[in-house]
Amino acid sequence: MKYRLILFALHLSLLASAQKKPVDTVNNPLVARRITIDTREFETFVKDAQPQQLRELAEFLKIPSVSSVPAHKNDMVTAAEWLAKKLKTIGMTQTEVVATAGHPIVFSKWNKATGKPTVLIYGHYDVQPVKENEWKTPPFVATTSNERIYARGAADDKGGLMIPIWAVEGILKRESSLPVNLVFLFDGEEEKGSPNFKKFLQTHQSLLKVDLAYNADGMQFNDSTGSIWMSLRGSIAVEFEVRTANTDAHSGIYGGKTPNAAKAAAQIIASFYTPDDKIAIEHFYDRVLPLSKSEQTMITKVPNDEKKDKNDLGTTAETGDAAFSPLERLWYRPTLEVTGVWGGYTAEEGFANIIPGSVHVRLNCRTVADQNGVEITRLIKQHVSKHSPKGVTVTFKDFESYSTPIKFPAAGAPFQLAYDVLATVYKKPPLLTAIGGSIGALTDIKEVLGVYTYSFGFQQGDENFHAPNEFVRIADIEKGQKAYYVLLKHIGNEWGK
Repeated sequence: MKYRLILFALHLSLLASAQKKPVDTVNNPLVARRITIDTREFETFVKDAQPQQLRELAEFLKIPSVSSVPAHKNDMVTAAEWLAKKLKTIGMTQTEVVATAGHPIVFSKWNKATGKPTVLIYGHYDVQPVKENEWKTPPFVATTSNERIYARGAADDKGGLMIPIWAVEGILKRESSLPVNLVFLFDGEEEKGSPNFKKFLQTHQSLLKVDLAYNADGMQFNDSTGSIWMSLRGSIAVEFEVRTANTDAHSGIYGGKTPNAAKAAAQIIASFYTPDDKIAIEHFYDRVLPLSKSEQTMITKVPNDEKKDKNDLGTTAETGDAAFSPLERLWYRPTLEVTGVWGGYTAEEGFANIIPGSVHVRLNCRTVADQNGVEITRLIKQHVSKHSPKGVTVTFKDFESYSTPIKFPAAGAPFQLAYDVLATVYKKPPLLTAIGGSIGALTDIKEVLGVYTYSFGFQQGDENFHAPNEFVRIADIEKGQKAYYVLLKHIGNEWGK
């Protein structure tokens, strides 16, 4: 009895010690489990199906589903209906285009795998706006060159979400059933912050009982290395008008005595930053959490070529707070970027000698844990008001929503299953990385459905998403289908063991 009490006390002591020092999952060596799934026949199927798949992708890309531009409202419905038709064609059990207060959400389900887990795959069918004169080819016409497909949405995220759809189609055609139950959930407002997504989840929770989730709007590190995102930043947008007069004025008659809205806007913008490239807004950094040891370790394992961005973008310098490394700034530090300024006379031809009476400024902030989007918006507004020159009236435009930052644990079955698969497909373990971008829907999925949505995508960082001449590599479309085939099979084999 005495020895039992001693052992019991020792057990409690060790348990208490473990609770005081939680396991640092990223620092622990991760081991990919061996997968023995024969993919040869499936890969042959993908090769044979490729001409039809590329025709389908071209049809999908032709629809200008730009969610943030009201003129494309009907195009959003057209894109959602196109997607739903495809999902019905491949044999999903239930498919619906669900109306929201904004653009539709496409929901599709296959639920015939009795006793198996339910996997959710998230993606979005809306795309960014375009400036057609900056494109080498028409942005909504799929153009193939050098084994790449160029069009808006080719990578982000129409190409991305079609990859798991085609993988599922291949399994159903070859085997008539899936190894797991499956839910596809495709957002129509990701590019504008997913303002109606959370309400959809709350309203349809009975349809969305899932065990694990993956994000098709993800990236590989490069074509030979997989990646799993461990965090995303949040995002907020702010727009304001700087007004100094009720009209533009003749610079010869009024110059020298009349406030200039462009000059005032420039002064306000300059006030956002310190000389050493920190953000000068009072209390902006108050809630920013320091990097954990695991995050610091993770960064040291990720190769970073500082010259690559300059080569890709044609830039000649790097900016940002020099107290942090480039990856620290990109992944775990907040930003404030000026994304647009317009006013005065800006036509390509002609020259107007005027003093602008008004100028608009648009900002984007990438937020990090534990910043709050509402609070940061308030701080920006206070700063603009405080630093507006004499004779200026500022009016703010409020946007619909903001995205919240999110972090993912490098532990648990959903993470380990994806880790196993990527290690198998790339023949080496994936890198654990982060991304400076935002996907607000992933936070909503965690809060409402209680699951983390791990990245499982095959974009590459140089594919110009959100920029002119966006493209996707055909080889990555093939690779992605193989990876999803192995993922669904692996989950069906291993879940619950």
